[in-house]
Amino acid sequence: ILIYQNRPARTFYHSNSGGKTESPEHVWGYTGLNYLVAVESPHCKDASNFEWKISLSRSQMQDKLKSLELEEIKTIKISEFSPSGRAKTLEIEGKEKTVSMNAVEFRRAIGQTVMRSLLFEIQLEEDTFRIKGQGFGHGVGMSQWGSKGMADKNYDYRDILSHYYKGTELVNVD
Repeated sequence: ILIYQNRPARTFYHSNSGGKTESPEHVWGYTGLNYLVAVESPHCKDASNFEWKISLSRSQMQDKLKSLELEEIKTIKISEFSPSGRAKTLEIEGKEKTVSMNAVEFRRAIGQTVMRSLLFEIQLEEDTFRIKGQGFGHGVGMSQWGSKGMADKNYDYRDILSHYYKGTELVNVD
């Protein structure tokens, strides 16, 4: 098993990091998992799901974000980024008020398989929100496409695990 400081490691993984993984504190608020830090994952770029784009009309966006009770969404801007470059907080301006929304909740509202990651940018063009991004999943821990790319370049499983889970150790359990 993979351990960190003599305890089993929490080995989160995802499909594609978009080029850099994320620390769990910026996704779920988990702290103290010092082996799960953001690392470069350049081999993710070779995957078919590395880049993605979606378009939502203003009315579709209004419907997805109806829980915010905003009249007529005017703009959506990323107001805070995590150190890995992922959206952390968004400012959503309506006709009467502006609200702040956690990016994880925003992605959940849009649909996590539609909006594939928090590594994105958003623009309003005419009456359509255009979102383009990189990666697929929460970005924490090991990237499946990144580890495949490393294996294709002759890294062994120990190298891959130590790259994504810093300071861990692989041990046998009797």
